[in-house]
Amino acid sequence: QGTAEQALKAIDPSTAVTVDRTARVAGRAAYTLVLTPRDSRSTVRKVLIAIDAQHNLPLRVQVFGAAKAPAFETGFTDVSFARPAASVFRFSPPKDAKVSTHPLALAKAATRPGTNRTRPTARMQPTVLGSGWTSVVELPAGNTGAAAIGAGGSTGALLSRLTTTLPSGDRLVTSALLNVLLAKDGRILVGAVSPAVLQQAAAGQLR
Repeated sequence: QGTAEQALKAIDPSTAVTVDRTARVAGRAAYTLVLTPRDSRSTVRKVLIAIDAQHNLPLRVQVFGAAKAPAFETGFTDVSFARPAASVFRFSPPKDAKVSTHPLALAKAATRPGTNRTRPTARMQPTVLGSGWTSVVELPAGNTGAAAIGAGGSTGALLSRLTTTLPSGDRLVTSALLNVLLAKDGRILVGAVSPAVLQQAAAGQLR
């Protein structure tokens, strides 16, 4: 449900929406909403949302990138809309057991006296550049994840094997859906966009 809602929020003039043929998901009849980005700079080729034909609830969400198979998929393999019997939720304590009730206390460690938890500063918070299907998340230099870029030893060797070094000195990690730019200044930029868009975002030129 939550994944489907996030996908449906993307419906705006930047998204083409069509209805695909009738399908069956988790043994139920469903119709499929097809969301297609109009911006070719996005690596998202399409998003499919299968909706239960009777109850109008999402049964499956699939996100397709460059590959034929979905890059991300979540959904039901079996579902029933029958109301469970009340006995399913009835608790019968064992014989001779002592039962007591206590209200749940929501601990707030950040405000509890004696705690010493460091909160991230505004400078360390990620920033979203651009909008819609071409949004890019930027992690600033100094972030725990960004600090790994300059790491040596086994971490540095692994990064060299997983990344491609660009003429600018930045490093690039590519996949069927997400691309990651490891800037030489310590920033990390992530998005379902082409490497060129990530470079534009790093240079402050993303529109």
